[in-house]
Amino acid sequence: MEYKTIRRSQYISPFGVGAIYDFSGESMIAADINKWAGDYGEILRLKRLESRLNIKYFKAPSTYNKFNSTRINIKYSIPFERFPKWLFCKICRQMVYWGRAKEVENKIPMCKKEKCNNKKLTPMRFVMACEKGHIEDIDWRYWVHSYKTSTNDACKVHDQLEFKSKENSSGASLATVSCRACGASRAIKGISQKKALTSIGIKCRGRQPWERADKEVKCDGEVRAIQRGASNLYYPKLISALDIPIESSEPSINEELNRDIKNSPFYKQILRKISSATGTNIDKVVDSYADIIVEEVTGCSREYILKLAKDDLFQNEDAVLSNQITIDEKEILLEEWGVLSNPNDNNKDFSAQEEILGNDIFGLESVLDKLVLVKKLREVRVLRGFHRITPSKEDFVQADLNNNVAWLPATEVFGEGIFISFKEKAITTWQNKYKDAIDHRLDVMQKKYNHMELDFLPEPTPKFVLLHTLAHLLIRQLAFECGYAAASLRERIYCSDEKNPMAGILIYTADSDSEGSLGGLVRQGNKDRFIPTLLTAMQRGEWCSADPVCRELPAQGMNGLNRAACHSCSLLAETSCVSHNALLDRMLLFGHDEKYKNYGFFKDLIDKYLQESTT
Repeated sequence: MEYKTIRRSQYISPFGVGAIYDFSGESMIAADINKWAGDYGEILRLKRLESRLNIKYFKAPSTYNKFNSTRINIKYSIPFERFPKWLFCKICRQMVYWGRAKEVENKIPMCKKEKCNNKKLTPMRFVMACEKGHIEDIDWRYWVHSYKTSTNDACKVHDQLEFKSKENSSGASLATVSCRACGASRAIKGISQKKALTSIGIKCRGRQPWERADKEVKCDGEVRAIQRGASNLYYPKLISALDIPIESSEPSINEELNRDIKNSPFYKQILRKISSATGTNIDKVVDSYADIIVEEVTGCSREYILKLAKDDLFQNEDAVLSNQITIDEKEILLEEWGVLSNPNDNNKDFSAQEEILGNDIFGLESVLDKLVLVKKLREVRVLRGFHRITPSKEDFVQADLNNNVAWLPATEVFGEGIFISFKEKAITTWQNKYKDAIDHRLDVMQKKYNHMELDFLPEPTPKFVLLHTLAHLLIRQLAFECGYAAASLRERIYCSDEKNPMAGILIYTADSDSEGSLGGLVRQGNKDRFIPTLLTAMQRGEWCSADPVCRELPAQGMNGLNRAACHSCSLLAETSCVSHNALLDRMLLFGHDEKYKNYGFFKDLIDKYLQESTT
């Protein structure tokens, strides 16, 4: 196998555990983190995220310095496996199953026929996967012989398959797989239909391509043929947090309190459940036991009990914890909200300063609350696992395949940002005044969200859609103003309608290739620069080159979860968005019609600004 290099950040997304990586005509899949060499990787720490994920630390892929090494040592590199293993030659069309025994270091698969002149073999286009996260090669021999076009009832030849397609055509309907030995042939047309594989008896074997055959588990998931480059073949399960200066809310160490907790029989059950980590609902069982202890023992909390259990388990170096636990990301955002909206404390990786807005900002003082310049920040992004075909909030495939590894892969970003918060009263007044118009705009979006059970996305509340859309417009405008590419900027939405309301946006540099930044984004956050930038972003967002189509469509984008938002006006690079470029609607910001008048949150303000600027 020839060694390749990728950026460290790419291992977290989009080429993390379980993802297919195509390059130079080859196709690989990233193996789970159990395959990492024990001393490989650079340890990263972020205690408040480690505690919530119930792990010991994070690891980032090590950097490779080509000046210090003549080649990459496989023991000290990220483990990838060739996948799919079924390859074919574009000249003779012969199909070959390229198992591990055929791999040669620093060599790529070549056709061995003399007439083909060492032509590089090409991976097959389709693989099969199930919704429970398993993926494997399609059994092409079984596929072609399940639709007999030969009188041979029992063809036992395994190495005479060929893949044919008409020249200058990439359509599956024109491609066939055939057996030279018996003459059996079958078109690929229809293979990606939902029941195409199960109808002929192909079932999921319950494993990943890099796992041994003895690792197979019983799986009742329905397998489907999917193109290996399809977007629904891999959804990474990510979580991130900022390294902010916060005081721990955990109780101080109290020997008497610890003794009372440990004397509870339910505490031993917590230790047993966490250490064994069997089942996907382990977190719910552990939480229920912790709640019972909270009722029995005065002065403790669920978080304190789980932290105590983690410390007890980690006293034994061989003990590890499960990372398949339920995490309320709003708790992480709420901690950051408190620091960002009141930037009093700094640390070596966080520095922020409030910019005084004043009352002469073209009417924006009625809706804007604070503008904060984040001169230095550190973000840790963690890969917890992945989904296939249909993403969900939980029940994902863990990065360690549930083998109880006590760390997770992560990367860190150093940079700068701009944080703005909005007055809660202004948003509440707008929601109450234009409730009918807002409900009308979001009705289709909310119905699709509930019907398709898309709980891996934030709930499409009016406040979230408002903040999210504004963040996209701002990033697009800042890309023109501050010198960063739009793909190097990222959003973080602080939104909550609960007892701790939040309404804010953090836009920050998201490029992990350099520590710190050039200061261009923070400089653009100065009031005299930012207010005109914000007004220009809103002015441009009010009109789209695809209007009136973009403005009037009832649904567009992923699963129809956008209203007035398209590539011409609102969409960003996937790496910049927190919700897959979904839950966007410009009309919540600038909408107006005869029935609901100026129902957009910023519509009256923008009209007034344009009127004053032209007089």
